[in-house]
Amino acid sequence: MIFRARRPRSSLPFFLLALAWRPQNNLRVATELQFQVFKAVYQEENDRYVQLDSRAKFYLSLVTFFLGAIAFKFPDLLSFARLYGIPPLLYIATAVFLVLSLLLTILATRIRPYEAACDLPEIIDSFGSSASKDSDFLDERLADYAVAADRNRKENNKVANWLSWAAWLLFAAIFLQLVVFAISLCHPPMSS
Repeated sequence: MIFRARRPRSSLPFFLLALAWRPQNNLRVATELQFQVFKAVYQEENDRYVQLDSRAKFYLSLVTFFLGAIAFKFPDLLSFARLYGIPPLLYIATAVFLVLSLLLTILATRIRPYEAACDLPEIIDSFGSSASKDSDFLDERLADYAVAADRNRKENNKVANWLSWAAWLLFAAIFLQLVVFAISLCHPPMSS
């Protein structure tokens, strides 16, 4: 994971700005429970990152296995296609689906930007000669978790979409292989 420094809070969605806003005469203070909820949401996105990464590695294994099998057995596949009169377009479409699935899976496994919950050196520097009150500290960390969880969710959603498309393309390639096998079972071998 690559962690970025947190951006200014001005990029917060409006509902999160409302949570973080504290008027002078009506001080808003985050409770420990609220803080724990925001921290849990942030942790869920971290866990989702790991799950998506694991899924991407699994897809990568499957796709490379199929592409390797096709590349290794290419001469045999050509003779099989000729023997049973299999249209070459089915093999070409299978290869295209597998290559596109590989591309999307590689995009999903790339190192992607991920938002850290807070920048500890920045927090320590902000203390100055005296530490802030716990309520102020919790309010600021609550906003940090909200920003980080929101940005990480967007990154995770992008990866999940790529993996979803990769899975459908992999399914389409396997389905085409099943069509090839069905054709070979239904049609007798052609004489040379």
